[in-house]
Amino acid sequence: AYKDSNEDLVGDLQGLAAGTEYIDEKVGAGYIILGSLFPLYPKNIPQSAIPSFKNVHPALGTMDDFHHLMRTLKKRGMQSVLSINFNGIPINHELAKPEFLKPATADDKFCRVEGVAAKESVGGTEFYTTYGAGSGLVDLNLESPAVIEEIKNITRFWLSKGVDGILLEDAAFFVEESNCAQ
Repeated sequence: AYKDSNEDLVGDLQGLAAGTEYIDEKVGAGYIILGSLFPLYPKNIPQSAIPSFKNVHPALGTMDDFHHLMRTLKKRGMQSVLSINFNGIPINHELAKPEFLKPATADDKFCRVEGVAAKESVGGTEFYTTYGAGSGLVDLNLESPAVIEEIKNITRFWLSKGVDGILLEDAAFFVEESNCAQ
């Protein structure tokens, strides 16, 4: 986020809301692109918090803070775009269920780093990850109709909360090639 409002060294939604006058009047921007509200920091999420695409990461604020930001932007005639990464999710994410994940195969390799396995274990079963073994992240099975329906529901949720558009983060990795050389 743009500005830290509570001195925890993390930019947050309250700080961004406080900076909209500057963004609008000094920068002249008519819209903002919000980074992910649910960043992929599985080791930094409190164990009591289950990551979800319909919540705000606690370090960034609350849903009330988000609603305040949306109202502030609308009052200034500004629009917002929310980045969402539907590719990789933390293994403790609410959607990290076997029926929503891409199963790993014996041939899965992490194409970006030679020799690194592209598998992560969830409940004793291995699933594919574009982030590499040990990342704590797994890939949603984007070929599953159930996953696509969840993505549509999540998109509708954020649009109903006042977001004007959705940016698909890491969209280049939505389609996996079976051969790293290609």
